[in-house]
Amino acid sequence: MEAAAHASDETAEKHAGANRRRSGLGQRGHRTDLSRDHKPIVSDTDARVARQMCQEGKSFEPRSAQVAGPPGRAPRIGLVRVLLTNDDGISAPGLQAARRALRGIEGVEVEVIAPDSNRSATARSITTRAPLSVEEVEFGDGDRGFATDGTPVDCVRFAELGLVGERPDLIVSGINHGANLGDDITYSGTVAAAFEGIVLGIPAVAISQQSSGGGMGYVSGRFDFTVAAAFLAQLVAALRDEPMPPETLVNVNCPAGEPTGVEVTRLGKRVYNDELKLVSEDEDGRRHYEIYGWEPGFEERQETDLMAVSEGRIAVTPIHFDLTDHGEIERLRAWPLERMLAAIVPSSV
Repeated sequence: MEAAAHASDETAEKHAGANRRRSGLGQRGHRTDLSRDHKPIVSDTDARVARQMCQEGKSFEPRSAQVAGPPGRAPRIGLVRVLLTNDDGISAPGLQAARRALRGIEGVEVEVIAPDSNRSATARSITTRAPLSVEEVEFGDGDRGFATDGTPVDCVRFAELGLVGERPDLIVSGINHGANLGDDITYSGTVAAAFEGIVLGIPAVAISQQSSGGGMGYVSGRFDFTVAAAFLAQLVAALRDEPMPPETLVNVNCPAGEPTGVEVTRLGKRVYNDELKLVSEDEDGRRHYEIYGWEPGFEERQETDLMAVSEGRIAVTPIHFDLTDHGEIERLRAWPLERMLAAIVPSSV
């Protein structure tokens, strides 16, 4: 997004203010409408200072792990302010199981900002053409959270910009109703929220639960979040003292039933069995299709998340946001790209 290149005193002040409680935001018992004309924020002052000091060979300790820190050095979390979000909606049992589990960890403060209804498969979509509404809701145990008509990514931005006070130290997204494995993560709103965390320099965890019915397709039905919630609590508790990999999120997938183990994996490869299926046709000639299958397969490769979950193990997968194919850079540089441009714009040579 082009606005990131136009730094100014005004935008710097806006960014500094993201770590303070905003006037009119985060107050209990009211509904808030917020416009979306702010500019994207990729890093803050500490991050720039950290990079400069690293280049000069000096040490730097980021403030309470609010930024990614200098290259090659992971943020470290002490007392943890956790933003909990999801894509299944604020009333989803998976999010509520995660909330209760995180509340039981000493030294962890949990804030909830989640979509007001299901936003599954919204990936990294954001809301830019209309204001977003926010409403405070009370859970059955007296705890409170914020529901918005935005996307999971919008929820993370709300927290980063001060809706619930100070900037979070950790993003937790889930527990999702259904696994997010292999290529599926590119469609997932759950993983997208975690991605937004690392874009903003905030460590992130995405966690998902396979349906109790098992199977590696998109099976809906019953979900038991007992093990996933307990494992999440253990993981977050460990993050108070253990460094997160820089610019990396942790994607956790729990199998149905009692896990037989836990495995650190790489992303697997889905095999989609989609087909063009005509469902109905209106009198005016408008046709309605289904194009996505609900029973995809996968390539059975060891040490992948898909294989681990299919065999009953919890899959823990580190994922980063660098989509560059570094191995292809030199080959593309050998292409006659300048000659191609010259054929279109002669003055460019």
